[in-house]
Amino acid sequence: MRNRLIISLLLLSGLAQADEWTGKDKKQHFAGSALMCVAASAAFKDSDHPVLYPMAAVLAVGLAKEIRDEVATSGSGFSYKGLAADALGAALGVSVGNGMIYATRNTINFTGKW
Repeated sequence: MRNRLIISLLLLSGLAQADEWTGKDKKQHFAGSALMCVAASAAFKDSDHPVLYPMAAVLAVGLAKEIRDEVATSGSGFSYKGLAADALGAALGVSVGNGMIYATRNTINFTGKW
């Protein structure tokens, strides 16, 4: 009885919607978050938290998009899988962004006096 109640609540709340992990939407979430996080890494490169701030900023955008999808009449509904794709993309983006920044800061300069 208890399991039926939980399943019914999930179905009624929209959390159990058909939402595939490998759908086109998830790829867009991943790629968009990765690109935004590379850009955000450049924006926050001199901050106290060059990893935390870009990820928080990009994940806030992803969360706002999912909330909009839930409340908009033409929206597709809130997707936890979309947020997971955002988080994975943000992690990749901040890694690439900070790696590029580190690589350009720590290059050997062969000019000047020997």
